[in-house]
Amino acid sequence: MGGLDAEPAGTNRIQVLVRVRPPIGHEAKEELAVACSPSQEHVQVLVPERLGDKPQLPSHASLKGTAKKYTLDACLDGSVSQESVAVVCNVDDLVDGALQGFAVTVFAFGQTGS
Repeated sequence: MGGLDAEPAGTNRIQVLVRVRPPIGHEAKEELAVACSPSQEHVQVLVPERLGDKPQLPSHASLKGTAKKYTLDACLDGSVSQESVAVVCNVDDLVDGALQGFAVTVFAFGQTGS
């Protein structure tokens, strides 16, 4: 048999990882930020309440919203380097698998420099 009959190291399922950006401007001053809990692999997001189609943000101090939790394979905070993200995502193993002929996809999304 050829070399493509074995599965690559790791898992065959889609994995979802998130790196939360550091707080900016008013978020840092008023301690408003997305909470990231790597040990529990959860991200908690505060979603502002809406008035019609526009977010209702009367003032940052009185921001109201709903907390949402998402279960992920990993949650990294904004202090994590690009290199560390690559290690957590096993990019080296994925590249090796691709070079062996396996189908591999890495989808990265975010603002430039985030």
